[in-house]
Amino acid sequence: MSRQPGWAAALLFPLVAACGPSDRPPDAVVVVRNVHFAPPDVTVPAGGTVEWRFEDGGVLHQVVSEGSFDSGITAEGTYSRTFDEPGTYPYTCSVHRYMTGTVTVTVTES
Repeated sequence: MSRQPGWAAALLFPLVAACGPSDRPPDAVVVVRNVHFAPPDVTVPAGGTVEWRFEDGGVLHQVVSEGSFDSGITAEGTYSRTFDEPGTYPYTCSVHRYMTGTVTVTVTES
């Protein structure tokens, strides 16, 4: 009886590939805790990613920048957004309107 190890490699390759170098850490992290964004204002290069981490003990939040991005209402987990276009993106929590912040996206030098 001959063994055919190819099937195992075919099943495992997508799992290993998913953990590859494309899974780089975010360029900025905003923690949502104590009904505040910390830090509220971040700067990333064009093509950079911002990750919001919802760590507020089950309190509902929604990170929204009108016409740009929307995390949906959530109480836990993370929301990430990659910014390709330079500019300033003000955002707020739609549930707690006094929670505000800004993502500034800078031009990347070639």
